Amino acid sequence: MWWLDRPALRRLALREADVVGAIRRQGASSLDEVEEATLTPAGAITVDLRPADANATKGDLAALEAKVDQLLARSTP
Repeated sequence: MWWLDRPALRRLALREADVVGAIRRQGASSLDEVEEATLTPAGAITVDLRPADANATKGDLAALEAKVDQLLARSTP
């Protein structure tokens, strides 16, 4: 569910569509996944996702694959 502070958006001269677009471009599919969104002095919107909702990196997947390989190697007679 999306919840935005519309008076704050008006005060900052931001459109809801711009904020929602920035949030989606940075990996969130809903506002519930956002830990914090910040408007930088340059006018960019930066988004920090909640840890449980952050996307996995290639490094994360490689580490997981290595752990699975270790487990499989132990279980092979």
